[in-house]
Amino acid sequence: MVCVLDNVLSETERVAVRDYFFGFGDSTKPAWADGTSKQIISYGSPLSKLLKITGQYFDLSTMVGCEYWSNLNKKTGWHKDTDETILYRDGLEKFPICSCVYYPEVDVSIGGDLLFETMRVKALTNRLVVFSPNMLHTVEDFLGGRLSVAVNPWSYKLESACQPE
Repeated sequence: MVCVLDNVLSETERVAVRDYFFGFGDSTKPAWADGTSKQIISYGSPLSKLLKITGQYFDLSTMVGCEYWSNLNKKTGWHKDTDETILYRDGLEKFPICSCVYYPEVDVSIGGDLLFETMRVKALTNRLVVFSPNMLHTVEDFLGGRLSVAVNPWSYKLESACQPE
């Protein structure tokens, strides 16, 4: 299942999320927020807003926390969102409850779509894409500027999870 939601935040909220994640730049390692952290439960925090919307489409009742990161003008290769520690250590694929990609700022002249095996989703400012676990996806080559925010809620704490600085 892929849910594509447009204009999910007010302009003030969108700018706040954009500014918050511009500070992350191009994350090399996801940050972690426990389910009881103020990043998640604080009304108005970037993560709480995105997770509240996500919860309308996926059951987040088992979520203990989420990993999150930003991609600034970065193209990813084909992949599934997975617990990479378990994948590399044990060869097992474990997946988040769902995956979310939010676009707080997009200024792309060519390409930049989020690609799945059977569909493509155009990257647009203030668009949230929420999709089922175990879905293969990538980012199309592009020209221009593109900030995306990835949020993966998990039913257990990842061993590799790190707290934000």
